[in-house]
Amino acid sequence: MRQFYLLLFTVLSSVAFSQRSLPVYTITADQQGPTSWTQLQLMDLQTGKAIGAAIQGKVNHVKLSAGQDASKQLLAACALDKQGQRLYFAPMQQNQLRYLDLANPSNGIRVIAGQELIAGADMGDIGSQVTRMTIDSRGNGYALSNDAKHLVRFNTNGDIQVQDLGALVNNPGNDVYSVHDRCISWGGDICADINGDLYLVTANRAVFFIDIKTRVASYKGLITGLPKSYSTNGVAADDQGRMVVGSSNSKDGYFAVDLKTLKATRIDAGNAVLSVADMASAYVIGQKPVAWSNTLMDAIVRNEAIHVYPNPVINGNFRVSFSELPAGRYELQLFDWNGKLVTQQVVFINQGKQVEKVVADGSLAKGVYLLKITGKNARTVYSDKLMVQ
Repeated sequence: MRQFYLLLFTVLSSVAFSQRSLPVYTITADQQGPTSWTQLQLMDLQTGKAIGAAIQGKVNHVKLSAGQDASKQLLAACALDKQGQRLYFAPMQQNQLRYLDLANPSNGIRVIAGQELIAGADMGDIGSQVTRMTIDSRGNGYALSNDAKHLVRFNTNGDIQVQDLGALVNNPGNDVYSVHDRCISWGGDICADINGDLYLVTANRAVFFIDIKTRVASYKGLITGLPKSYSTNGVAADDQGRMVVGSSNSKDGYFAVDLKTLKATRIDAGNAVLSVADMASAYVIGQKPVAWSNTLMDAIVRNEAIHVYPNPVINGNFRVSFSELPAGRYELQLFDWNGKLVTQQVVFINQGKQVEKVVADGSLAKGVYLLKITGKNARTVYSDKLMVQ
């Protein structure tokens, strides 16, 4: 992963989890540059485009306390907790685990107090800096230092405890491909599989399988089929259980990696895509593909306090009227019949009646869509069909 500033977290007030769809989150930039990663996007990996205009655009700076060195706020590791609706992260030069509550972003950033991420580590040492992080399907979080001498585990349920499991151990069959080697094995990202083990993909395309019980790292080889200058900075699983990689120095697409052959296949539409410094999702490698189309239209939730008009939609835009709903933050999501998230919008409801205009993509195909509205704790308060003519 590449470095990005703490300032990006101020945009998270616009982001929430869908109960049925969890797109891949990416850190992107308007243009190439080592410190310009200032946008958080929900990406449609099939098209290479961002979805959800509410989370596009540069974010505002976080005000640092007096005398605080901004360079100490640089980040290179984050992970999504689906159940707790939290984004965990670790500043590279501060020995702390932190998180942001995505359901209640106004609560601010929380620090796991009284526990160093790596006990006694000097975070001025690049090798000790945490640059890879993931959360498995059981809610166990893992963070890995650049030099792979510290594999850290933390729980995401209840009282959070941070435990340094120790250094990764090279499988004797790795030969010269050491998981601790600075040239081949630093940077990149980790991603959990369905069994709770980990895959490490380094910035230089090397793939290691990590047995979480023994911490033995087995070198699997180099990813092939990528463009020549393509570094592998972001790694995540998609809703089909595939490993997907993205690059911070290339706009030549996102690639799914066959873990048997390590051959990469481009999965987007073929146009120039946004380069990414980081990727994270709540899926795991090897899980069964999610069959959205079998369940999406089944969960109709009516609410007399919410009215949508016009329905059918004619010009691509429609309005949602809220009446006497509890004040707070709500998220509107529009899905197509196949369960693909088409657009989303965040609104803040005050007491009384309020009308919000939803601007959908003018190129929406005619057909049936599902409009879903979630409130506190991602609870669905409205879900119904929307016709587009």
